[in-house]
Amino acid sequence: MRGAYIVGAIWNFVILEKLGKDKYQYFVSENYDSSKIGDLKGIYRNLVFVKEEIIEMVRKENRVCPK
Repeated sequence: MRGAYIVGAIWNFVILEKLGKDKYQYFVSENYDSSKIGDLKGIYRNLVFVKEEIIEMVRKENRVCPK
C-alpha cells in the first residue's frame, strides 16, 4: 500500500508492506517542503510515479478479468 500524509507544507510518502500474518513493515520518505521549488518537483515526481503504478495495476487486472 502506498500513500502520503501532509502537515502544512510538509509532505511525506509512505509504503506499507505485509510481511506475514499480522506482520507489517513501513517506510516513510524524507520530508518534502512544498514551499520549496526543488521539493515541489519531488512531490510531483512521486505523485506521477504512483499514478503510473495504479494505471499499470488496472491494466493487468483488466487483462486477467475482462468485463
